[in-house]
Amino acid sequence: GTNFHAPDMQYIYKNPSQSQVGIYADPYQCIIAGDRTCQSVQHNTYFSSYLSGGPSLNNETGKSWTYGFAWQIPGVEGLSVSADYWRIGIDNGIVNVGQDTVLADEAGCRTGLQVDGSPYIAHGQGSSYCQSVIANVKRDANGNITAVYSGPINENQLYVTGIDASLAYALRTTHWGSFNLSIDYTDNLSYKERTLVSDPLVNTRYNHAASKVRGSVNWRGGAWDVTVYGDRTGRVRAPNYNSCNALPNGIRPSAGDPDCTIYLGHVPAWITWSTNIGYRFDDRTKVSLGISNIFDNIGKIPYYAGGFEFIPTLNNASYVGREVQLTFDYKID
Repeated sequence: GTNFHAPDMQYIYKNPSQSQVGIYADPYQCIIAGDRTCQSVQHNTYFSSYLSGGPSLNNETGKSWTYGFAWQIPGVEGLSVSADYWRIGIDNGIVNVGQDTVLADEAGCRTGLQVDGSPYIAHGQGSSYCQSVIANVKRDANGNITAVYSGPINENQLYVTGIDASLAYALRTTHWGSFNLSIDYTDNLSYKERTLVSDPLVNTRYNHAASKVRGSVNWRGGAWDVTVYGDRTGRVRAPNYNSCNALPNGIRPSAGDPDCTIYLGHVPAWITWSTNIGYRFDDRTKVSLGISNIFDNIGKIPYYAGGFEFIPTLNNASYVGREVQLTFDYKID
C-alpha cells in the first residue's frame, strides 16, 4: 500500500510567536560543567523563544506491506489461528521540534554527549540536522542563550516492522451455553528512524513497548453474558538506563569513572485484568457490571525518578487503579 499526506495548514502558515524565557535548563552548559541532573533554574539572563510554521515543508509519503496466513484447523470446529508480518514506512514525516528538544540536540551535536554522560547518537556529528539545530540556538560571547528557534520539520524516514498473531476458539454446547476464547499478540521487531538523509538510521525500539498480548474469554448462557479479559504490555527501559548507579554516599559518578557501575533497569511489564458481567431481563432491559483493573495495579515510581512522583507511561502504566461501572440499558421504540 502507499500513503500520502499534505502538511496540516497550521504547520505551514502558523505566524511566528515570541516569548521570553528565564527559567530553563541549558544542556550544553550542563555537559560542560559536568552537571548530570541539569534541572531548570532561574537564570540572570532571558532568551527569546520563537515558534513558527514551516512554509517549505514537504508532503509525507510512504509505503507499507504485509503478508501472512489464516488457518481454520481441520477437525476442530471453531478453532483458527493467523499470523502476519508487516512493515510500515514513512518518508518526510512531519514532527514538531520543541524548544527543549532543540536545546538537547544542540548540546549533543556540539559535544557528542548527552547530559547523563552517555554518547549522543540521535544525529551524526556534522550532519545537516546538527548544523541546523546549532544555528537555531543563538548565544552571546559568554555562552548565554539569547534566542531559540523551533517548529515543525520533515523527519526523513521512519520504518516500523512487527508480527501480529492470533488464536480464536468458539465452543457451542447444548446445555452450558457458548464459549469464546481469543488471544492476540503483537511484537514490534524494529522502530528505525532518522531526521535527515545524512543522519544514521537508528533503531529506537527500546523507547517503545515491544510486545503486547491481549486475551479474553466470553461465556453466554441464557440471560447471562460474562467476559474476562487481560492485557499485558511488555517492559521498557527505565529512566536513565545505561547511566551510573549512585554510590553508598549518595554521589552519582559520571560515565567512565572507575567507581561507575552501569544501571540497566527496566520498567516491568504492565498487566491488568478486567471483567464485564451482564444480565438481560428481556428484549428491552439489560444491566451490566464492569470492573477494569480488577487487582488494582498502579504504576510504580522507578529508581532514578529524581524526587518527582512520576511513573513511566511508555508501556501504558497508569495511576488510575481499579474502576467499577454499573450500566443500565433500556431500549425505547
